[in-house]
Amino acid sequence: MIEETRDSDLLADFFRTDPVLYAYQLGDLDPFFFPATRWWITRREEVTSSLLLYGAFETAVILAITDNEDQGRIWEQLLPELPDRAHVHYRRQHEPIVRQRYQLRHLGTHQRMQWKRHAALADLQSAADRRVRVLTGDDRQQIRDLYRAAYPGAYFDERTLEMGRTMGAFAGEQLVAIAACHVYSPQYSVAVIGAVATHPEHRGRGLGTAVTRTLVDLLADDVATIGLNVHCQNDAAIAIYEKLGFERRHLYEEAFIESA
Repeated sequence: MIEETRDSDLLADFFRTDPVLYAYQLGDLDPFFFPATRWWITRREEVTSSLLLYGAFETAVILAITDNEDQGRIWEQLLPELPDRAHVHYRRQHEPIVRQRYQLRHLGTHQRMQWKRHAALADLQSAADRRVRVLTGDDRQQIRDLYRAAYPGAYFDERTLEMGRTMGAFAGEQLVAIAACHVYSPQYSVAVIGAVATHPEHRGRGLGTAVTRTLVDLLADDVATIGLNVHCQNDAAIAIYEKLGFERRHLYEEAFIESA
């Protein structure tokens, strides 16, 4: 049975079966993000899969990453109702269904990683850390300028600056590196780090590592699950994240889809 729901307790019970795999979904149940969401589930006696449509960005985001046939059934039923364009996280076996309506620009296989305190190396302190601070609304223009130079098209919701969980590194007065949270919810005890970027003229100095490490330290005080996503072929980034204490957990696909 496929149904649309806004029962956050029902959804949370399902997503807590694997809080790393479903970190985005858990975070989006938070009252800060929830108004921008629509949810569909399959259920037998229990919930077996879900599809999340997140509409806060100009390009919608669809998350449909359960690894079973019921996830395919949701895709099949909802294809006519979904937006003409979206950024999707999905399973490779469901791609033929998605292609029934959409053209795909594949963004690669991605690795979902989870931070584990015991796995973090202790020797990552650096002089760069002293130039890191929490970013606020007063930094909006510098943040926009940095993403324009270093990571065009990054998914960064400026509203999240209110949460005090975006870290920046500076060279003098210039913001040159950033690490943010795609979702952050103490209520559901989860955060996903994302939109990590360093200005091209300041790379190779450990600034990206510094902002990410400092953000992890901050998050570790108030959530149980810290995740991040990285392209499977980005070996350099994966090596840095592993030194910071992240372990590889799940694989999934990302793509931009547009109606054919």
